Amino acid sequence: MMAILRQAPGEKALVPGTYALVGHYGDPKGFAAWFDKGQRLPLTTAADDDGALWYVLVDLSADQERVA
Repeated sequence: MMAILRQAPGEKALVPGTYALVGHYGDPKGFAAWFDKGQRLPLTTAADDDGALWYVLVDLSADQERVA
């Protein structure tokens, strides 16, 4: 089992990769983006009904596919 990298909004990304915004229990909130190491994760103005929102590292690959 791999550990899940979880970071608070406004922190600097510890590793480059795609980070997704999730609720307290890991439910996706519809935002994911690539961040380089040291780049600040966006602040959020909303809170989750179950508590704080977090960013989790979901992909380390640099290849990003976009679909319409």
